[in-house]
Amino acid sequence: MTNWVRWRFALSGAIVFTLSACVVSTDFTSGSSRDELYEITSYNETIVLDTIERMMHERALYVFDIDNTLLESPKKQFIGSDQWYKWQIELPDSSPYKVDCLLQMQGAAYYFAHLEATELGLSARLLPKLQESGKDVIALTARSPQFRPQTERELERNGFDFSSKMPLDFAGFPGTYLPSASNKIAKPRAASYQTGIAMLAGQHKGEALKDLLNRIGAVEEYDFVIFFDDDEKNVDAVWQSFLADQRTAIVFLYKAVDTSLEHYDLDEAAMAQEKIADAMSQFERNRGCDI
Repeated sequence: MTNWVRWRFALSGAIVFTLSACVVSTDFTSGSSRDELYEITSYNETIVLDTIERMMHERALYVFDIDNTLLESPKKQFIGSDQWYKWQIELPDSSPYKVDCLLQMQGAAYYFAHLEATELGLSARLLPKLQESGKDVIALTARSPQFRPQTERELERNGFDFSSKMPLDFAGFPGTYLPSASNKIAKPRAASYQTGIAMLAGQHKGEALKDLLNRIGAVEEYDFVIFFDDDEKNVDAVWQSFLADQRTAIVFLYKAVDTSLEHYDLDEAAMAQEKIADAMSQFERNRGCDI
């Protein structure tokens, strides 16, 4: 579906049209949403480059997910990856592959694992181009704030810097905060926003993004929000949250990363999980030592 575009209109139901990118019209019927939704497999696709060019003189905020959108696990590195986490979530408790303390296990994997850019050279092209042209660019991840050091390390290793061009007032603030409660975030969990990176602990990305823009005083600052994410749930969350908003959301579902489990040896993964669990247990036993 690389060269196809999906437009969703906010009419009397959730109507989805699939149209060829070359014939999409920007004429909107009365009562329709101005928001746009596309599926892509590369940041070099014409629709992405055209959107960037179209937004060059607009007040636009670019928002990027991290896992499988900017960064991905190397092909043989399964544990700690986004697809590993989703696999674990869906496993029944009776499965021999199921791990205890899933978040702690993922955190341990983050410490030792390295990530790579989803598209080689992206950090040297797209994000700096946006930042140097004066555009604000932030990261918005479902990762928990407790994984910030590992996350910032891997972003830096791959050349991503979200704080370099952000206005000082919008770049972040210390500590954690609780997003405002809503029907989409009934029980807010601690989130953080520092160095241009928002870590949302799995909360609704659409409502959490709107809440964040309000917290940093940027409600009136942007007319357009351009959002990239590999998860259709997150894409729909941002899409739905901005339908009735004064800002226009241009949303890209990024499908370049193959997340199917057929590439991995699950028995081998189970053995690796046991080794990590043993290491975590050893760490807990030694916790508190000065040397």
